[in-house]
Amino acid sequence: MIIELLSTATVTNVSTTQMFINAIHNPYELITLLIEFLLGLGLGYVSIKILKYIIAFIIIVIIGVVLNAWSFGGSLSKTISVLQSQAISLEPLLRNLMFTLGLLTMGPILLGFVIGLLIGLARH
Repeated sequence: MIIELLSTATVTNVSTTQMFINAIHNPYELITLLIEFLLGLGLGYVSIKILKYIIAFIIIVIIGVVLNAWSFGGSLSKTISVLQSQAISLEPLLRNLMFTLGLLTMGPILLGFVIGLLIGLARH
């Protein structure tokens, strides 16, 4: 169902500079980008204090995903090959989607996160 939904989505080729120009001229987008940056800044500052817990959480999630994939297919290599063949067919759409979401959604948060990490390290 999700694959059918993603395959019917249309992707337009808009340049990166055009996306930023549209975002700057739209006050709602500008406020959203500012709030996302501030959220990332706070997240980065707080995260430096709990870094070891975040690393442990990521490792546990990765182990859980591998075990879950293994339990479904009985064979991890078989499950990975099936997922790989499906991912290859969706690759162009996923690339454009990740690029757009990465720049407009995660870009300001990541920038704020990195600056927050630096501030947290400097104060630590």
